[in-house]
Amino acid sequence: MADKRPHVLAVAFPAQGHVKPLMSLCRQIAKYGIKVTFVNAHSIHHKILSASQKQQDKDEEEEDDDSCHNIVMQTVPDGLTPEDDPNSPFTLLETLPKTLPQNLTELIQRINTSNPNEKVTCLIADIAFSWIFEIADKMGAEPVAFSTPSIATLAFMFHTPKLLEQGILDINGSLHNGVVVSLSNDIPAWRNGEFLWSFPTDPEIQKVFFKFRTGFEEASKARWLLCNSCHELEPAATELVPNVLPVGPLTES
Repeated sequence: MADKRPHVLAVAFPAQGHVKPLMSLCRQIAKYGIKVTFVNAHSIHHKILSASQKQQDKDEEEEDDDSCHNIVMQTVPDGLTPEDDPNSPFTLLETLPKTLPQNLTELIQRINTSNPNEKVTCLIADIAFSWIFEIADKMGAEPVAFSTPSIATLAFMFHTPKLLEQGILDINGSLHNGVVVSLSNDIPAWRNGEFLWSFPTDPEIQKVFFKFRTGFEEASKARWLLCNSCHELEPAATELVPNVLPVGPLTES
């Protein structure tokens, strides 16, 4: 009987600043012989494959690297219609929450059925997609969140429900004039226009991104919060997020 092998399934937010760091992390995981299935939306699949192939070619030129053999690229429908702009992340913000849960569940079921010795044992999802962790629980996989912003930004996002409750932030994610928010004496305060969702020149876009912050609130279901930072850069912020695990900085060399 073949030995069972750990299998990580990673789901990235469909934007370059999110996909590349998570792919870099997956390449490091795969170097330890762990199988990785990297899932992305169909509309950006060809871009990821092209970039992955270029990195693989570079690795083969520089050293003998077997990590590429442990990574499988998969795609799921993104719910876009022919009239939608496939390059618009704002459209994907609307469509993916409607289509991804069922498609991802079916993908994991196919993987687990096709090879019982390589069932998905861990699901790493971009923190913006934390609602995916309900799927991890149902499928018996360990839920892990991946965050690309700084740990300080992560701590602030977890603090937003209290700021809303206290009326410090309005329903569109803006502060009252002159108000600043400080989480610690060792972390710079935030002002209007400095938030993760801030789009001062386009209030409608800001509303969309502020609405999507709820994904962060679901991250409490994750066993670990992997963050693209390091303790030495943000010691004070690290203390504010108990289950954060700094794994950065992650770059594509």
